[in-house]
This record gives sequence, structure tokens and C-alpha cells, in this order.
Amino acid sequence: MKRGNGISTKLFFVILFWSAVFNSLNAQWSTDPLVNNAISTFNFYDKFVPVVVSDGSGGAIIAWEDSRDDGSFFDIYAQRINASGVILWTANGVAISTGPEDKRAPAIISDGSGGAIITWRDSRTGYALNDIYAQRINASGAVQWTADGIAICTVAGDQSSQTIASDGSGGAIITWVDQRSGSGTGYKIYAQRIDANGSIHSGWTTDGNAICSNLSGTRNVPTIVGDGSGGAIITWSDYRNLSNYDIYAQRINGSGDTVWTTNGVAICTFAGNETRPKIVNDGSTGAIIMWGEDRGMYAQRIDASGVVQWAVNGVAIGPLTGDGFSALSDGSGGVIISFKDNRSFFSFDIYAQKVNASGVVQWITDGVPICTSAENQQNETIVSDGVGGAIVTWHDQRNASYDIYAQRINAVGDTLWDADGTEIATHSGAKLFPTICSDGASGAIVTWYDYRSGFNSDIYAAQINANGSLGAGLLPVELVSLTASTKNNSVQLKWTTATEINNYGFEVERLAFNNSGWTKIVFIPGNGNSNSIKMYSFIDSDIQSGKYAYRLKQIDNDGAYEYSNEIEVNLGFPAAFSLSQNYPNPFNPSTSIKYQVSSIAQVTLKLYDVLGNEVATLVNEEKPAGSYEVEFNASQLSSGIYFYKLQVDGFISTKKMTLIK
Repeated sequence: MKRGNGISTKLFFVILFWSAVFNSLNAQWSTDPLVNNAISTFNFYDKFVPVVVSDGSGGAIIAWEDSRDDGSFFDIYAQRINASGVILWTANGVAISTGPEDKRAPAIISDGSGGAIITWRDSRTGYALNDIYAQRINASGAVQWTADGIAICTVAGDQSSQTIASDGSGGAIITWVDQRSGSGTGYKIYAQRIDANGSIHSGWTTDGNAICSNLSGTRNVPTIVGDGSGGAIITWSDYRNLSNYDIYAQRINGSGDTVWTTNGVAICTFAGNETRPKIVNDGSTGAIIMWGEDRGMYAQRIDASGVVQWAVNGVAIGPLTGDGFSALSDGSGGVIISFKDNRSFFSFDIYAQKVNASGVVQWITDGVPICTSAENQQNETIVSDGVGGAIVTWHDQRNASYDIYAQRINAVGDTLWDADGTEIATHSGAKLFPTICSDGASGAIVTWYDYRSGFNSDIYAAQINANGSLGAGLLPVELVSLTASTKNNSVQLKWTTATEINNYGFEVERLAFNNSGWTKIVFIPGNGNSNSIKMYSFIDSDIQSGKYAYRLKQIDNDGAYEYSNEIEVNLGFPAAFSLSQNYPNPFNPSTSIKYQVSSIAQVTLKLYDVLGNEVATLVNEEKPAGSYEVEFNASQLSSGIYFYKLQVDGFISTKKMTLIK
């Protein structure tokens, strides 16, 4: 494409967007992986394990462990960085809790109002006696609850491994493992709900409500997701049978009542150990739970009533020859999973897999390679790109010291950025344990702890936009397709954007090859700012036979513009048989298939599933020379990959389509 200054790009409209709030600020995100953006470099003491959440405006709120006070014990600090890469709160971070002893392992969610709720493990009452505390910080960086945090659970015994989910009303539900019954009884699972004011919600008790208790054995690593009705679904690894770990889950409603079988529903009790469960919403009122075990990586879907939906003990996702994975909802009732894998036997690599709402694996067997570069790639985390795909980040040892890389993968399993990932941070010194959140426009903000200064670690961040470029700060309009087709004396143009920022609209221009210049033929208004797929079309009617070219002139609200690639059409009888890619693709539930016939012939167009079974006959008749279009409605089919095949006069062509419901 070509912007008004003549600079050429290949795929994206890179648009300068000035928001009303930050109109006077220049973009501050670094474009250099050797530089990045410092979040906290205070003093000479360590800062560890940052966690991050979107601020809802294209920026992020980051929290971390910080030993700045004395170098011995850790406190919790936080910082906000806006969509332009500008630090908004106190330099080096706002204190969330700085009381005595250690505060470790922060977890964070958005408060829905530009701020965040943060929870952590706290030993203020004694070094070996962890409790759970929480704090809310608003969009301006002011803590909202009691200084140093409100107590979530301070009962006798050890509480740890806390995780957090939004209750959908500005508050949160926090779950943890709990040893209140004594060290000889093992850990139990408890949860607590707090409202936006930091008060325990009605129906919940001081120190939490039991999720799984009064059983033999122990439980660990609970994870949680909101149920959309003020409650939550919680899953954990469970040693109740005293021989191996299994996976269980429980739903607790907004009033604090457990809904399913007492002490939880069995998700997987297969022989051997099932550990490290993760959970995501299923897009309805249930959840999808994933875990690792001796068989590999497995998943199970459970509905709002606690009934498992897929095969007993789960469906196989991949080998999981490593020990870590991350997951997110695909937005269509399924899940996308990234995982560490040492199938090469020499080092760990990163792979990804998608499972649809029916429990059917969507991408290649054992997962799509995200990064298989030399040496180790580990500790991957994942976030949605907002249009059915995902962005994965990890720390990477290909250059001896650990660096940070990222990769984007679309809804059909194609990687979109540099092979083996795009550089995020490559300065000297180890850079470890990246975490990630969406930037709201198909890109992401990544944060990590960083040893570039020498012996102590600091917190850094970077922004990567939808096309894999660092530090645009202000995010692109992404044109993902532009197609043209002919019918009779008309040309139909169709184009799709994945994201739009500051988009005034599109001028459609035409060039006749017997003419000397481009002609504007129509203006199509844009959608301004959008983080969802937008489809456009225009029919250029009643034009003479001949060869034409078309292009789009995308125009910003400030008058800046950029041209798309040119697309050529030949209006007349087709010169050969051909079959076009269906549009849109992926689709739900309807799509269009175009084909051309160069001479009168018997034509068949059929649809097949991935097993080769014939699903539908779309065309089976004699056709004269010409261009044709078939509208296909797949409302009766399940989500998945299908193939359509055109056969005419010895010509055979097959293409793949993806149905996502």
C-alpha cells in the first residue's frame, strides 16, 4: 500500500490515531527490541513476576513483586501505561501493599472502570503463615480500599496459590488452597467474593466459603473463571484417592452457594496423575477445562449444571511432553491452547492447538509450531487477538541469554509474523516470564522482568501491533482481504478489515487499461474505531467488457490516506476453468463460492468433510461459459474444516473452508 507520502507497505493501513484524552502526547512506545519501555527500574533491588491486565483504553496495568524497601522482603507495586506508551502513575509504580514480611505471587483483573483489583499471598502475621489479601486501584492510580489491602482470608494455617476472576459487577471472586484444618489434613479449596467497595459480598463468610473440604488427601493449583451470573467455576488438581491426582471442578453462585456435587464434579479420574488444570469460559454458561497427564494434554467441557459434555476423561489435545501451557476462549465456544513441548528431545519448543465447541481438534495433529528455533523456548502465555486468533509470547534462549519473542496465529492456524516469532526484547541480560494482555486492536502489550542492568531485575514492557511491528503505540487498521469478481457486465468488490482506528472511509478507484488515469467511482464510509471484523462491498455496474484494475483509498479523519494493493479483473468470457476461495472464510453460517467455466460443460461442485465424506452437492448440471456464484448456508453443519471440489471437463480443483459457529 502507499500512504500519502509515498511510503509503501504490504498489508496494513498504519494509521496515526490521536485520542481526545491524549491529544497532546506523542507516542512513546519503543520500536527497538534493544530498548523497550521501563516500567520500574527503582533502586538496586529485584522486581519479579509481573502480571498485566488491559486498562480498557488500549493501555495496561502491571503489578509485580518489589523488594525496594530493604532487599529482603517483597512488597506489591503497580503501574499504568497508556495506549501511547506513556507512564501515567507515580514513577516506578504505586505501592499496593508495603506492610511487614513478604507479599508474593500477585494476580490481577480489571475492575471494569479503568482500574484493577490485585490479590496476593501475604505473610504479615508470620513468615511461614501465608494469608490472602487484595487491593483495588483506580484509573488514576489511587488505592481504593484499606491501606496495605483488605483481608480475604486470615484464618489459622497456610493459604496460597490464589487466583482471581471478575464477578461482573466491579468486584471479584478469589480462590486459593487452604490448610486451616491443620498440616496433617492436606490443603482444601476455598473462595471469597468482594464487591467494588472491598466488602465481603452478602451470603459469603469471613475467611471464605468451602469449595472442597473435609476430604482426605490434598488439593492444589486452583484456577477460576466467572460464570457470567455473579458466581464462578473453579477447577483444581485433587489427591483424594491417595494414589494419584485427578481433576475436579465446582461452581459457586453469586450468593456463595456451591451448585454442583459436594466437593466437586469429577472432570478426569483416569489412571495416573492429572495436574496443572486451566479453565476458560465456553462462550455460554459453562467452561472448558484443560490439564496435563501421563497420556498427554487433555480437555473437557462442562455445562452450567455440572454435566461433562465431551468424552469420559476428556479429549486428547496434544502430547504435552513439557510441563506448561496457557489457554483462552476462541470466542466461538472452543479454546486455543499454547504449550511447551520437547518432542525434539534437544530443547523445548512452543506449539498451539485449537479445539472447537464439540471437542474436535481443529489444527494439525499435535499442534501448530509457534517456535521451533534452537535452544529452549519456555513459559509461554497467550491472549486473544480479538478476531478469532491469538498472540503467544515466551522467553527464548536462541541467543544464549533469554530474550522475549511473540507470534500471532489466526483462526485457521496460520502463523502471521516472522518465522519462529518476532523479537520483543533482545537487550543483553536475561529477560524472563513474560505475561501479556490485549491492546484492543489485534495487538498486545507484553511485560516481563529483566536483568539488563546487571545483578538485579527490573520490569519492562513493549507493545506489538497487529502486523507484528514493535512500538507503533497507536494501532493500525488492518485490511485482511480485497477481492473482485465479475458477473454479466458488473464487477463486485469485497473487502474486510479486522480492526479500524480513525477510519473515515474508502474511496473506490478504477483504472481502465485503455485509459490513462484512475477514476474515483464511489465513497464508502468506514466504521471509525472498531475491534471486530467489518465487511464491505460495492458493485460497479454496467461497464463494458475489457480489462480493469481497482484499488481502495483509505482515508483517516485527519485527511491522511493510504492506497491498497491493486486488483485486476477481466470482464468477458473466462479464459479457463477456475475455482475461487470462498468468501468470507472462516464463515458462519453462509459463504459464497465462485467459479468460472470457459466453455459449455457438465459441472459438479460438491462439499466434503475432513474424512472425505460427501456432505452436499451444490452444483450438478450443464453450464454455458461464464462466471458463477453459489451461496452456501451451513447452518445444519457443525463447526470445522470442510473441502469443496469443482469438476468440469477433466478440470478438478479443491479448496478448504472453515465453519466457525
